[in-house]
Amino acid sequence: MTETDSSHPQSGFPASRAALIACAITLFLFVFRPFGLSIDNKAEAVIVFGFAPLNFIAIMSVHAFLQHIQRWHAPLGATIIIAANLGYLVFWSSSAAIVSLTMQVLLVAALTIGAVAMWNRLRALNQEVIELKDRQTHGTLGDDLIVLKGDGENEIVRLKSDALRYVKAQGNYVEVSFDQAGEQKIVTLRATLAGIQDQAGEFILRRSHRSFLVNLNAVHRLISDRRGMRLDYGDGHVVPVSRSYREAIRSAVQQ
Repeated sequence: MTETDSSHPQSGFPASRAALIACAITLFLFVFRPFGLSIDNKAEAVIVFGFAPLNFIAIMSVHAFLQHIQRWHAPLGATIIIAANLGYLVFWSSSAAIVSLTMQVLLVAALTIGAVAMWNRLRALNQEVIELKDRQTHGTLGDDLIVLKGDGENEIVRLKSDALRYVKAQGNYVEVSFDQAGEQKIVTLRATLAGIQDQAGEFILRRSHRSFLVNLNAVHRLISDRRGMRLDYGDGHVVPVSRSYREAIRSAVQQ
């Protein structure tokens, strides 16, 4: 497998995403007209709609020319976007009050920069998850660290394997139960039990019930009586073991 240098972006900002951001900002200005922005005639409407191609070009320029200058990427990108919007408004609004003009520029620039920064953060986060899952799959991440990700953005849980207790299905979500500084915590992810088990691996999470995955390494004791079989974690949490999984769980615990 060929290794790639992850210190720089593999590609520039997608043109489709830049166009979507630029159009969304323009639509916001046209609908809400912040700071008394006037759109009383066709000429003024054209000027406002001009923010779309202006910010599209600004976004693409920032990522085309500054993507390799990691340290100064954010401030230089913000400067370019602010300067572009300021120049555009100054050109069309020579008689506008300086305070109103400045507020409009800062608003448009802030919306643009915020949208780009958010997308970059989500892209970096997704790339990090992919790399961690790859390292976890190939055994280079370390046996004591687990990374679980839900379908929603920013739904990520990183924890040591000995802290994980169990995962419980709740409709379209799962509840990840784990120990944190002696206190039981639960994080909800939009995922399936099968998907979570694939991420953690069967050597960490085993199916004990149609609604439960369990970390057998954290189990305090196995209870088997007339009420059935249960896994006791010794902290008040007890997980049921259904009949179809009893032999597999018993064998795994004995091993």
